[in-house]
Amino acid sequence: MKKNKGITIISLIITIIVIIILAFVTIFYGLQKNADKAMETKSVYEVYSVIDAVVNRALLNRLNPSYYTFVGKSDFGSRSVDGEEYKSEDGWYLVNTSDLKDLGLDNVKGEYLVNYSDGSIVSIDPIAYKGEVYYSLNDLKREMGGGATVLSQVEYDENKKVNKPVLSSGMVPVKISGGKWVVANTDDDDWYDYSKDQMAWANVMLKDELVVDGFNNEQVRNAALSEIVGKEVIKEGSAYVWIPRYTATSLGETESEIIFSNLTNDTTTANGKTYILPEAFTYSEGGERIDLPGIWVSKYEASFDR
Repeated sequence: MKKNKGITIISLIITIIVIIILAFVTIFYGLQKNADKAMETKSVYEVYSVIDAVVNRALLNRLNPSYYTFVGKSDFGSRSVDGEEYKSEDGWYLVNTSDLKDLGLDNVKGEYLVNYSDGSIVSIDPIAYKGEVYYSLNDLKREMGGGATVLSQVEYDENKKVNKPVLSSGMVPVKISGGKWVVANTDDDDWYDYSKDQMAWANVMLKDELVVDGFNNEQVRNAALSEIVGKEVIKEGSAYVWIPRYTATSLGETESEIIFSNLTNDTTTANGKTYILPEAFTYSEGGERIDLPGIWVSKYEASFDR
């Protein structure tokens, strides 16, 4: 009986030890899985921000190349990523965390290879998504369901008959109230009105230098929009105006008639007249034509060397 009792105690001890080991393994696996999921979510969130910033800079450079220079190092030589060689002589730019801030991405870190001419973006470090590893942000965006276009973010304003402004990270909607700039809600009815009798453009300011009543710049950078809505602008950030996609009877003439597009559904003929789409609303990404619902254009001539 004593022998059997001894075996039972030893078996119990071994069982307890095994249970403890399994518990630790399970906890570790759970923590690791959650950590991976959090990192994946963070990376996925940043993909759209980086792509938007690069596309915006490429478009603005086409409009005014002397002010909107390409951000990043253009003489890095070459870098090998995932077995592919990327050379500066082929139009690639090496963009690091500091450069990303110049693109308005204060909270994004990392190193990327960017080709502004075709919108290609390659991450130096791999990005995990659904168990797969990606280096090309363009491929990852397609896998995430974003396709090559930016239309997943866009809505058509049925009441105002224009494409709604698409805000990127760091943009704060503003409007004139009482002769002063104040922070607006994106759903404010008077934030914009593109009708002929109003022509009130949608305006935003970046958080780069923005100061509002009761909030210094650092506080503005960390504040949610709901915290600063209605606050008077004390110091302006870089200002942009939204130009919704449109077609026109002629380009660059004051008497030109325009018709705003519904997403990318353009009017090319109406009332016996031909309407032309400005080329600023299209660009090429890897040989594929990308149609934009609108573009942000700087309100003032300003340098990005900050």
